[in-house]
Amino acid sequence: MSTPNLSSEIEINLQGEIAFVRIHGDLGTEEAQRLMPRLLSVTASRPELAILDLSAANLVSSLGMGAIMELRRGMVRFNGKVILMGMKPIVRECFRLSGLLGLFGVAETLEEALLA
Repeated sequence: MSTPNLSSEIEINLQGEIAFVRIHGDLGTEEAQRLMPRLLSVTASRPELAILDLSAANLVSSLGMGAIMELRRGMVRFNGKVILMGMKPIVRECFRLSGLLGLFGVAETLEEALLA
């Protein structure tokens, strides 16, 4: 799904017990506000695994990290887990410096994410 005239797009695809969430572009404040209700809909479907593809993101704001943490909270509540996939070094470093990286599974590829 895409939203015209915005700096990023958010795509969510539920396939059985796996939710794929792809962020196309940066996850700044405005995008994080749009992402939050969509991530809540992912949690409501109670998948076992949510794979968050951040390979096209150069920036994840603190509000963006908060939205991702809300996804994690909801997933953990129902015994699910979240994998952050394909992070660029700058995005990975932001998660590491914030102390949040260790709360997630991390994978470079979809194959790794599915095995995690």
